Amino acid sequence: MIQMVLATDKNGCIGKGGKLPFKLKTDLRNFAHVTQNTVCIMGRKTFESLKAPLQNRMNVVLTKHKEMTFNYCLYVAFDLLYYTLYLLH
Repeated sequence: MIQMVLATDKNGCIGKGGKLPFKLKTDLRNFAHVTQNTVCIMGRKTFESLKAPLQNRMNVVLTKHKEMTFNYCLYVAFDLLYYTLYLLH
């Protein structure tokens, strides 16, 4: 099963200047709880905005830059379809 966690402000904004447009501790706690021991897929800029990789999750970073590498056991996917097939194999 695939699930998505998405939060926006009242204008549909999901981020601004590398940060969330809001900060609600209960939402962040809920995100941490819901995503524990799962695969978290995010874009490169989202990953770079984090202080560290999300713990207890497989962090998948989507980027079009094939030369990009990230430390700390992260998977980098250049093609989401290819990565999806890899996970299902």
